[in-house]
Amino acid sequence: GSTLESAKFRINKDEIRDMFSNLIVSAMDSSKANDIHPSFSEMIKMLSPLDAQNLYYLYHNMDETISSVRETYTTGGYTEHFKHIFLGNPKCQDNTLIEPSIDNLIRLKLVDVTYDAHKNDESLYEKHRENSLILELKARRAQEIQSYKNALNYLNEGGIIQGVSPEEQELVIEDIKKSSQDTTIDIQKGIIRLTALGRNFCKV
Repeated sequence: GSTLESAKFRINKDEIRDMFSNLIVSAMDSSKANDIHPSFSEMIKMLSPLDAQNLYYLYHNMDETISSVRETYTTGGYTEHFKHIFLGNPKCQDNTLIEPSIDNLIRLKLVDVTYDAHKNDESLYEKHRENSLILELKARRAQEIQSYKNALNYLNEGGIIQGVSPEEQELVIEDIKKSSQDTTIDIQKGIIRLTALGRNFCKV
């Protein structure tokens, strides 16, 4: 009953409509009784079509690789530029859309994501290292660092900044030194997996 009621308001989205249809059919199949959880109809209401796609491809293609992009500084510390890069959905590779979708699936306890473990097969992560996000970031940072180094060379050779006192220029030089340090940009390998609840959800 709750599934039929909820379906009325989401019938215009193909992925979501299919989910409601499958849930209704499964509810009438005694062989799937153990897989169905009362929360499923509410969960479907909280999914976007992209969430549904990500679940579908994770379940069927079993590509459990995920990554984030981290820039590590030679003096210590790091900046995380991109998170939850999931390339298993061929219909969407835009991380600005994928990241919040993965966050929502985690919130609903349908998937688990960890960066404390990764797949042993290193080749599975090559597509993450060749992703345009990390390649463009590397190219951009290389240009920025070279610009800072050029500015630093100019100032070290006696160049001056117009309208700035010698004391202020020294502070600027220190800031430029920090900004011109070389960095290492690489992926943090991770794993995205369906939870037990998520497996049952996809099965139904």
